[in-house]
Amino acid sequence: MLRCAYHNSTEYLQWQGVALGCSHATTLDVGVKSARQPVSQVRGKSGESHGGFKRFWELKQQDATSCICQPRDTGDFKTDMAAVEDLIHQFLKEKGHQRVVSGRGLQQGDTAIMDLKFTEVGGALPLPGLSAERARFDTEMDPFDLTPHLLGISVGEERRFQITIPEDCSVELWQGMVCDVQAKVREIFSWILPAFDDAFVKDMSRGKFESAQEMKKSLLATTAMERVKDLDMRLGEAVQKAVVECVDIPHLPETLVLDMAATQYKALLLSMIERRQATREEVENLATEELVEEFLQKRRQEIEDLCKFNIAADEIYATEGLTLEEEDVQAEVNNRMKDYE
Repeated sequence: MLRCAYHNSTEYLQWQGVALGCSHATTLDVGVKSARQPVSQVRGKSGESHGGFKRFWELKQQDATSCICQPRDTGDFKTDMAAVEDLIHQFLKEKGHQRVVSGRGLQQGDTAIMDLKFTEVGGALPLPGLSAERARFDTEMDPFDLTPHLLGISVGEERRFQITIPEDCSVELWQGMVCDVQAKVREIFSWILPAFDDAFVKDMSRGKFESAQEMKKSLLATTAMERVKDLDMRLGEAVQKAVVECVDIPHLPETLVLDMAATQYKALLLSMIERRQATREEVENLATEELVEEFLQKRRQEIEDLCKFNIAADEIYATEGLTLEEEDVQAEVNNRMKDYE
């Protein structure tokens, strides 16, 4: 999916059509074979899609553009500055040092070394990337909110409890998953941090920043840009939802749906490797036909909506006479390369 700066929903819709209108089927090697079913097989004779897409889209185009809910920007200068302060605090911890704690249990602000085991309720295998021996746990960097269950725990103590992984978890396979957690503490540490002043910043940045205030301003700009990127992503989701609601496809071939599920599942597994949340060997153990089927059953509506959107985007691309310039493609490639640097 192409990403760039959009002035409104309609312009974003055009870019979505361009991006998906020139997509092609690919061979998959995760769990199932690619259906290799072109969009033309989902259409009727003469290339006309179910319901006569061209006429249907002409009637529904206004509905699609008018019902797109523009995502609300819930952030502001205050929230961005709070995020910057947190980044600075974490940076100071990287440059500070730890002291072994004795005579008390775990407190907010501490870091612990512990054995952690996450298992989906009803499952048998530990979740890769989460379960580990001697894992480092920071009470101030706790996306799964384990800290309330662990406060007061002492070295050598073991606790078991249940959590629900947040819906905004970076690993989509784990989003909303209910897990049994087993934790055993080996060591507890408190922090001693350096002062965040001009001398510290100039030394740590090797002259890139002359003062603590200058570094804060730079971090603030970066944080604001990330918030804009998040808005762009949510706008894309709103566009997809609006288009799908205006598409009339009474039946999707199961092979097409299964192909899309396998593609999405493969992308999730690859992202786990790229983010170092699992090793290639661990991911290979998850690349089975049974788990693809399970993934599809859990997300069937989402997968079917994505299939419908892809079909619609192909048709929109042709109906609206959209074109894709080579320089736009190259610009997007360059942006993606910068993201990976």
